[in-house]
Amino acid sequence: MKDKIQGHEFQVLIDGGSLDSFIHPRIAKFLNLPIEPAPGFRAMVGNFEMMEVEGCIPTLEVNMQGDTVVVPQV
Repeated sequence: MKDKIQGHEFQVLIDGGSLDSFIHPRIAKFLNLPIEPAPGFRAMVGNFEMMEVEGCIPTLEVNMQGDTVVVPQV
């Protein structure tokens, strides 16, 4: 599904079983989003490998199918 963040259209993947939300670091940097350090935070990805998280974004507004959703920090 294509949704908007700060007026830019992106491909968004939704996993109803996931506890956390993730955004690619390259997109976060492109949008100049405030990334806070998250030392030692790791996430399990689809192939069950653990991945180091670069940081966290306190809140992010995403326009999904015409509705604005605020994604909070975990």
